[in-house]
Amino acid sequence: MTTESNKKTIFIWDNNEEQSGDRHGIALCEDGVVLAEHVSSSLDWLKHDMGLTSEWKHEAYRTHCPQGYQLVFVDQHMVASHEALNVAYKLSRLAHPNFG
Repeated sequence: MTTESNKKTIFIWDNNEEQSGDRHGIALCEDGVVLAEHVSSSLDWLKHDMGLTSEWKHEAYRTHCPQGYQLVFVDQHMVASHEALNVAYKLSRLAHPNFG
């Protein structure tokens, strides 16, 4: 999903595995590298904490994607059917088959 300007796509979504009701955010680059995770108290805070509405986590994003990047938020109900996110996820699983 890299654009012609060499910007990579970083997918951010709410994994919501927390039984407490907290939100579990994950940032996964299109190349399969997990760049950030964060547990937040709400979806709005997750978007802030993962850098969608703030500068949080952008240092990690810039370090991994020096040519630039775009953040794409994937709604929780669209994660399973989001083709590009699932390609990135498969790349991540290939690199780390015993993780998770």
